[in-house]
Amino acid sequence: MEPEREELRNAINDIVEGRRTREDVASWAERKMLDLEYERKDLAAWEVLKAIAGADLEVEPGSYLHCTQDIQSWLEELD
Repeated sequence: MEPEREELRNAINDIVEGRRTREDVASWAERKMLDLEYERKDLAAWEVLKAIAGADLEVEPGSYLHCTQDIQSWLEELD
C-alpha cells in the first residue's frame, strides 16, 4: 500500500515541530520505501518519501544537509 499523503505530511511536521527525530522519521521512510518498491502510483508522494528518507543526512557531524526550510518545502510538493 502506498503512503498516504497525510501520513507523509504528518512525518514532515513531526520533524519540523520536534515530535520525532530526523533519524526516526528517515528510518521509517526507508522501511516504507522497501515495502513499496514496486507500488509507485503516486509519483509525487514517492518523491517526497525519498526526500524524507534523506532527512537525517549530515554534511558533517551535527550539521544536516537539509535545513528545516528544505523539509517544510516538501509539504508543498504534496499539494
